[in-house]
Amino acid sequence: RVASHERFQSLSRIFEVLRQEKLKLPQEDRQKRDSMIDKITGDIFDLFDEQSLHYFWWPSNQEVNDYVKRWQASPISRHFTDPTLKSPWDFSSMIDSLLTGEYELLSCKLLTSDVGVLSFFPYSLPYGGSDAMRVLIQSFGCEIIGEELDGLHHEGIE
Repeated sequence: RVASHERFQSLSRIFEVLRQEKLKLPQEDRQKRDSMIDKITGDIFDLFDEQSLHYFWWPSNQEVNDYVKRWQASPISRHFTDPTLKSPWDFSSMIDSLLTGEYELLSCKLLTSDVGVLSFFPYSLPYGGSDAMRVLIQSFGCEIIGEELDGLHHEGIE
């Protein structure tokens, strides 16, 4: 569900930049790809509004070190179930996931005056999930009202 048409237009512009940049990434040369992702992340930062940027985790070095220590000190069986080991998405991880995910980004558009859809096509199943897309959508104040898994995947945006 779209809360703000202006913010949804920003989301759509960012989605289109990510879609285009994802198509340009080299698949074979990981070092070059990683370098390009770093540049894209820096370039796209300025397209996000302050409210959207506030949605992400911007940890200090100390916070990252503390988190890594907690992760390493916990049993492997608790890594994905212990709520103290969960952290919000950080900006660069979200961009990296969108650019390297095993799916093609297709479109982000309004369906009605207050409902939008983000469409993508997975290259294979499992494809890694839509978490990064969900975070991108939510960072612009949109509410996710559904996700269809019918060959093409859609994120309903309110």
